[in-house]
Amino acid sequence: MRLFDLPALLAVVLLAAAGCGGPTYCAFEGKVSVNGQPVPTGLIVFSPAAPSATQREAVAEIADGRYALPLAKKVAPGDYKVAITGERKTGKKFETDPGSGVFADEREQFVPEKYNARSELTATLAPDMPPLDFDLAIPKRKP
Repeated sequence: MRLFDLPALLAVVLLAAAGCGGPTYCAFEGKVSVNGQPVPTGLIVFSPAAPSATQREAVAEIADGRYALPLAKKVAPGDYKVAITGERKTGKKFETDPGSGVFADEREQFVPEKYNARSELTATLAPDMPPLDFDLAIPKRKP
């Protein structure tokens, strides 16, 4: 007695595999600048715009004005709120441990809250999307 019909079993396996494509994720990159100048270092955070079973927060580091979120981060397509922070050197140094003689560059967070803590930036993410760039407008400081 034969338990399996090989062609029928193969057809079932192929149909099952075709239906098991799994979830679709987005991989994308972009640039972040302030008044046209690259953000030296910082973070960009994509948070689901509404509660979702498939979407979760995704965070990428900004370095020299660039960020990337690869497929490995498993960012699901959809609408997201975007928050951006950026740091720059102040030109001052500080001693890392008092009396150590070791100094480091002082940095300041210079991106206003309207782009992070109270951000109204949004993005709709999709698979195979083009680069997603953000050029933030910040009024120049008066001397």
